[in-house]
Amino acid sequence: MAVDVSKQALESAQEHQRLAEETYKVGMALLSDVFRTKVYVEKARERLFVSQKDYETAKKALELVVGTSLGDFDVVGIKECPMVEPKGLKETALQRREDLKAMYERAKLFDEFYKLELSNNLPQGSCQREQGGAWANSGYGGKTGLCGNSLHRASGGRPKG
Repeated sequence: MAVDVSKQALESAQEHQRLAEETYKVGMALLSDVFRTKVYVEKARERLFVSQKDYETAKKALELVVGTSLGDFDVVGIKECPMVEPKGLKETALQRREDLKAMYERAKLFDEFYKLELSNNLPQGSCQREQGGAWANSGYGGKTGLCGNSLHRASGGRPKG
């Protein structure tokens, strides 16, 4: 386990620091060697702290996956990966966990938002008729209007009459 390895690395670094200080006292090492070992000890302490926090985070993640609080427990090291039958695990997890259901529904909603945004990029084909004025009385039977910026005659081109 990473925590055990980090503890052993810290112990080794502390022993190395002790030896460097002893050899410096008898004049066989430089002061920079002692300082270098102190830095190494502090780095080993930091790695131990990170390993412990990662271990606690992994335990909380395990509780989240299982969907129940397991209390205070230790993870036992295993020699090999156990066989898991993935058939039906997704459905079971989705049935038990409300947060996964909500995430699934949110993903569907974002898919709909994406489709809606795509439809906004399609060409718009709206034609508008001017109310009153020259267009309504133009002799085209009221079927003349503006599409975009161009004149459009829906009656076939020539005025009726």
